[in-house]
Amino acid sequence: MLKAVIIDDEQYCIDSLSAKLEAFPDKITLVGSTTQASAAIALVQSHQPDVIFVDINLGTTTGFELLEKLPQPWPGIIFCTAYDHYAIKAFRYNALDYLLKPVEQHELGEAITKAAVVTKPSLQLDQLQLAISMLQRKSIGLQKIALPSVNGFELIELPELVRLEAASNYTHFYINNGRKITVSKTLKEYENLLEEEGFARIHQSHVINLKYLKSFNRGKTASVIMQDGIELDISATRRDKFMELFRDYFKAG
Repeated sequence: MLKAVIIDDEQYCIDSLSAKLEAFPDKITLVGSTTQASAAIALVQSHQPDVIFVDINLGTTTGFELLEKLPQPWPGIIFCTAYDHYAIKAFRYNALDYLLKPVEQHELGEAITKAAVVTKPSLQLDQLQLAISMLQRKSIGLQKIALPSVNGFELIELPELVRLEAASNYTHFYINNGRKITVSKTLKEYENLLEEEGFARIHQSHVINLKYLKSFNRGKTASVIMQDGIELDISATRRDKFMELFRDYFKAG
């Protein structure tokens, strides 16, 4: 049984989430809540919860600033946020749990299940800083992508990312300096993250950065040639969508 606390500056948000938690009586119990950031540290230290549901915007402070004041190791952190879906995608790829307000019951259940089985160490401060900074920059688009590494994350500038290649449940990232980085996430997950950033899924196994496209062969067997000389097939099922993206990106007739 997980013990949880809720930290949110809006009482109605606490009441709503509390009511939804009651649907999982065998998995989680609410042991405390507060609308006051100043009372949150004492609340957490008193109850020693397994999970903290915390809003990002807490009026005069943020959930991030609040966590800085908590001694480590931290409990499981599930952010409850009103940030839009685009920002949430950036959040997801920094390995944080989140719930988008208004909280959906099935998403809450999934977060609780994940919290119950996750055994990896608590997130480090620099990882949280990275996630929050990406959220705050949502208005200017995603500038970097955080790839999981042994010691945390490696930041890759999107303009330096040439292409991605699927390898079962792994994804290879090819950087413009010749480096290849492999991460244990599927290509589908990154396709969703990059679809609005000038990248295109052309095949079950390939996502490309259109910036590095050298030529496009739209013959019977469509393909592209990248600036590094590699030729990649475009699957028949993705050809029409790619042609639309191509015309829009390059203003081609």
